[in-house]
Amino acid sequence: MKNIALTDRLTTREFWVDYWAKTKAGVVTDQVFFKSLLPYFPKAPASVLEIGGFPGSLSAYFKKIHNYDVTLLDYVIVTDIIREVEKINALKTGDIQTLEGDLFELTPSKNFDVVISTGFIEHFKNIDHVFSKHVEYLKKDGLLFVSIPNFKGISGYAQKCFDRHNYSVHNIDCMEKSVFEKLCANYNLEIKYLDYYGIPHMWLDHPEKVSTLARNFIYTTTAILMRLYRLFHGRLMNGRLFSPYIVLIAQLNK
Repeated sequence: MKNIALTDRLTTREFWVDYWAKTKAGVVTDQVFFKSLLPYFPKAPASVLEIGGFPGSLSAYFKKIHNYDVTLLDYVIVTDIIREVEKINALKTGDIQTLEGDLFELTPSKNFDVVISTGFIEHFKNIDHVFSKHVEYLKKDGLLFVSIPNFKGISGYAQKCFDRHNYSVHNIDCMEKSVFEKLCANYNLEIKYLDYYGIPHMWLDHPEKVSTLARNFIYTTTAILMRLYRLFHGRLMNGRLFSPYIVLIAQLNK
């Protein structure tokens, strides 16, 4: 299993160490990109596992705003940064519990009411494998929340044109709703929500590596997309072409 997991990876540990070294902790607010979907989540008290979410912004959000019992699992965890996230969000030291290690090698010591991953599973070739590891951490009737970027739409053009390396570390083939429909059927999950989601926009993970012209193009295009979205009140500006994410919310059946 270990060798399979390693060959499945589209990124390396060094990739993430470098990525997070450039990240600064921020103050979380009640404004999250999936705010309209919060009614699907249980009320506190509830236990939440965030997979692949270092430096823990979402964990901080769920602790600070919803008072969930939160745990962050990631391949790379820098404790000093976790403590900084807690401090600037007026949380106690240790409010964000952590599990550092390889998801494919860890064995769940407990199960959770909610398992969350955002922008994680698309970094693997074998989506079925990584999806099954998420399910392992769920309680019966537990809720799984997964979001991935939709690089088959407009958002992916920025990556493909201006940051081919970042584009290459994403599994583009998994960015289809039908993929998640099959996964849920295979792992006895009842779909509560599955759709393309979000206000159209384009972004670059490494804007400092591209030209000023490219950055201006991304900025201008995003401004136009958002204006059109508001003009049409979201109509005609959703779906596979325009929405920046695919979001799944599913419940593990008893």
